[in-house]
Amino acid sequence: MTNIRLVGRANFASFLWMYYLEVMNHASFDFDSPGTKKLVNRLRNPLLFKLYCLNKLPMAWFAGLAVEGISPEEIKIKLPYRWSTKNPFRSVYFAAQTAAAEMSTGLAVLLPVQHAGNISMLVTNTEANFMRKATSDLVFVCTEVPKAWKLVEKAIDTNAGQKALLRSEGIDKEGNVVSEFFFEWSVKVKSG
Repeated sequence: MTNIRLVGRANFASFLWMYYLEVMNHASFDFDSPGTKKLVNRLRNPLLFKLYCLNKLPMAWFAGLAVEGISPEEIKIKLPYRWSTKNPFRSVYFAAQTAAAEMSTGLAVLLPVQHAGNISMLVTNTEANFMRKATSDLVFVCTEVPKAWKLVEKAIDTNAGQKALLRSEGIDKEGNVVSEFFFEWSVKVKSG
């Protein structure tokens, strides 16, 4: 058994983060595998997700992003309507919406990337359309998780960089689509 010495909050957060990464790296490429289920459960855990954001994506933490749902078909990210996400016109700031939309497509790509191992991922292009003023909490939904898995599989099979455009919709409390985003993700197998 490994002895772990925890001194202070920083070490405890580091311990949780290292455990989280260990679970992620041991998952298989199958969404229903035990490793994948553990990863998804860790992402659904509000404390672990907030620690991840605080450590790796502080703006996402500051905006209060939260995972609302993860399935083999879709990923949902909640963006709260609060002072840190509002603009002077009392609506949700476009940059906060962009962060939440990118997170929804990014987790769709991150799942297979983490399972496959030695793969890099990067946004290479983005486009946004705003249909109406957002004045409530929003949920960003990416329904293209299978497309992201195929993207990573193709990169592994061809050993060449691959790109795919993933879409995310921002939906308000009333069910109205207030914005849509398209992110072009590039993945490739790392050399060496």
